[in-house]
Amino acid sequence: MPHVSRGRAKPKFKVGDKVKEKSRINNVWVTANAACKSKWFKDRTIGIVQEVFTKPTRGGAQYFYVKVAWLNSNHISTHSQMRLEAVED
Repeated sequence: MPHVSRGRAKPKFKVGDKVKEKSRINNVWVTANAACKSKWFKDRTIGIVQEVFTKPTRGGAQYFYVKVAWLNSNHISTHSQMRLEAVED
């Protein structure tokens, strides 16, 4: 059977889109500065997409990654686009 190409993948988000992290199981913090770290992650509710780029896997597949600046934090982080969802205004 011949190989059929499905076309090129497209990113879910564009620069300037509002996003939030998908729900997931919360971590249990057992370090001395647990309260500080816990607050750091809980403050990341809504963010603005700063950059969209791809990274290759060892097998050569390209995955989309998103750099997000969180609104109520001075933290900027990089996430796989599968971990994020769009926020409606």
